[in-house]
Amino acid sequence: MDAIVLAAGKPGPSAPLYALTRGDPKALLKVGGQTMLERVVSALADAPSIQRIYIVGLEYSSRSGRPITCLADQGGLFSNGMYALKRAAADQPSAGQFLITSSDIPALRAEMVEWLIGQARGYDDDIFYNVISKEIMERRYPGSGRTYVRLKGQEVCGGDLIVVSARMIKEKEDLWRGLFAARKNPFRLAALIGIRTLILFLFRQLTLDAAVAAVSSRLGIRGRVLLCPFAEMGMDIDKPDQLKILDRDLSPR
Repeated sequence: MDAIVLAAGKPGPSAPLYALTRGDPKALLKVGGQTMLERVVSALADAPSIQRIYIVGLEYSSRSGRPITCLADQGGLFSNGMYALKRAAADQPSAGQFLITSSDIPALRAEMVEWLIGQARGYDDDIFYNVISKEIMERRYPGSGRTYVRLKGQEVCGGDLIVVSARMIKEKEDLWRGLFAARKNPFRLAALIGIRTLILFLFRQLTLDAAVAAVSSRLGIRGRVLLCPFAEMGMDIDKPDQLKILDRDLSPR
C-alpha cells in the first residue's frame, strides 16, 4: 500500500504553536531530537506493507529504502490530499487502497501502521477511520488535551491515519469536498449527514456503530470506524503542552 503524508501545514499567528514555528511548517518541529516528519516517515518506511511514500508540502530525502516522492503544496489541506491521491493512483493504477496520515504524530510506529493496514486489507469499504477511547488516550498521555466526541456510552477522539479506496478518488471527489467544507459548520454538516443523525449525536443518543451506519447510508458510501488500541495514532501536536508531553516521552533516556 502507498502512503501519503500531509506536511504542508503552517500555524498562523493566532495558532498556539506559532511562537515555536514562526511561519515554518509544523512538521519541522523537533520532538525527541528529530523532526516530526522524520519520525512519521521512519515509521512508514519500517512498515513492511508500505511500498511508496508521497510527501506533500516539503522536500525530504531518506535512506530508508522506500521510494519517496515529494509533491508541492497545493494551497490547502483538501487540495493537497486530493492532489497526492490522484498522483499515487496515476502511478499505481491497479492499487485499491491508499493510506493518508498527518505529519504531526511523532510517536507513530511501524506496528501501528501495520495494524491499520491489516484492518483494511481484504475489505471493499470506501474509507477506514480510527478512533481512540478517552480511557486509552488518557492512560497513555495524561492531560493530553485532546477533544473528545461524546457518544452513547463512550467518549472518543479521532486518529490521524485513514485508509481510503481508489474508488473514493475516482467517483467521490465532490463528496470529499463537501465534507471538508462543512466540517466546522453544523448547518452544512446537517444537510450532508441528515438532521436526525445530527440531533441524536447532539443529545448523545448515538452509538458509534449507529453513527457509522447512518452517515454511510446518507452519503452513499461504505465506511468503517475502527476502535484503535494505540493512543499514539491520535496524539497529534497542536499546542505547546502536547509538544512537551511527546518531547519528554520520545527523548532518549
